[in-house]
Amino acid sequence: MIERFKLMGEIYCTCYELCDGDGPTDLEGFNIEYDVEICEELERDPDEEPLLLTLSDEIHEVPFTDIEFGEPDGQLLIGVKGEKYAYQIPAEMMPSESLRRISDLLKTYAEALKN
Repeated sequence: MIERFKLMGEIYCTCYELCDGDGPTDLEGFNIEYDVEICEELERDPDEEPLLLTLSDEIHEVPFTDIEFGEPDGQLLIGVKGEKYAYQIPAEMMPSESLRRISDLLKTYAEALKN
């Protein structure tokens, strides 16, 4: 549980850095799409290199689509694509390994933007 909160904190901090925030409300409505912004910057093909996330049942892996902060409470939402629909899952419901994958990806993305 503590590890998940630490990872969510890392994700918040990295996203805050990405949006050049200077106040607590700057993340409201913030969104990064995997196949648009991230793959383009990291020169990845989203079809060949999807970021697969394990859901709470730890059996199914689904492709990561985006991350956003919901309004008005700034809740961290992880977008995934199911078999038929795309949907969002609150980060606190994601297993630690999935949060770690997102955190690592966002750090790589942020570093690429700096260079």
